[in-house]
Amino acid sequence: MHPFLIPSETLLSLINSRQCSFFRDSVRNLLLVHRVAAEEAAIVAACSGIENLFLSAQTSLVVLGIQFDRPLKRLHADLNGIFGSDTIDFTHPVLASLTHLEIFNLPDVEFDLRIWTALTGLPHLTHLAFADEDYLTICGSLLPSWECLQVLVILFHRYFGNLDANRLTEHNVPELADEPRLVLMIIPEDLYDWINGAHTGSGDYWSRAESHIAKQRSGQVNRKSYDLHKVYYHALVRDSYAPDNENLFQED
Repeated sequence: MHPFLIPSETLLSLINSRQCSFFRDSVRNLLLVHRVAAEEAAIVAACSGIENLFLSAQTSLVVLGIQFDRPLKRLHADLNGIFGSDTIDFTHPVLASLTHLEIFNLPDVEFDLRIWTALTGLPHLTHLAFADEDYLTICGSLLPSWECLQVLVILFHRYFGNLDANRLTEHNVPELADEPRLVLMIIPEDLYDWINGAHTGSGDYWSRAESHIAKQRSGQVNRKSYDLHKVYYHALVRDSYAPDNENLFQED
């Protein structure tokens, strides 16, 4: 049985018909693709026990303003969705329990290494993803000495030719050339990828990256094969969950 999206009006109706503690105690994964601030706030307030949160760029919520009753472990959002209009601050207590973090967009200002170095201080963060290859520059500064990070994924939403060492040369990060934790990945439907992972506990891009890194370390895959699209193309198409699987991985 595949998961499905619940319309906000249906979810709000269910929230209003149940005891206050039901959704808090039952919901651990929440994806919000919504645009009505009051309704978003009501949903999140009812589901305050969530541990895995996906906020689409269309939502008006700000993660740092949410009251969580359990430590937040996984977060997928853009920078505005995390921090609002405030300064980027990865030392905020809400982020301290994160193990997995995906950031959708680039900052509005130039990278300040002092701000982004604070990511390395998140005590439980082991998996980090950026949905823009321009983050490779900052990754070149952070990753070599970041021993606790196990997986770093750069996501591409369409095929842009070879995802290989030439990408690292373009961004002047030769220090990442022999970095086994780095994975470059095509993921046209990140929303459905998240749903698949939340539904099954595996099968999302995190688990695919982990498998690829393990195979690199064991010698099953070339050490400099960063591109999962090329190495696992047929398996990704077969195993990915999305409404239209056959169109997920189309090359131009």
